[in-house]
Amino acid sequence: MVEHLTYPILNCTGKNIVAPRVTFPPTGSTRPHTHGGAFLSSRVVSGYVFNKKNDDPMELFGPGGIFHENLECRYAISDNVEFPKFSER
Repeated sequence: MVEHLTYPILNCTGKNIVAPRVTFPPTGSTRPHTHGGAFLSSRVVSGYVFNKKNDDPMELFGPGGIFHENLECRYAISDNVEFPKFSER
C-alpha cells in the first residue's frame, strides 16, 4: 500500500516534495523498477527491507535505516524480510 503526501517547494515554482509511505505485507516485494525522474531518500519505520540497487551489493535496512536513490537508479530487489510482520518505509 502506498500513501502520498505532497508539499510545494515555495521558492521553486511548480516543484513539489512528494513523501510516500509504502507498506510491505509479510514477505512482500516490488518488481524490478527505476525511479527515472526523482531523487529519493527513504527511512525504514519498522521491519527489515532488502534492497539491491544498480550494481551495488544487496543491503539490509532495519528500523531507522536510511537509504538514497539517485536519478535513474535501478532497483533489482526491494523485499520485506520480516516474516510474518509488515514493514514500512
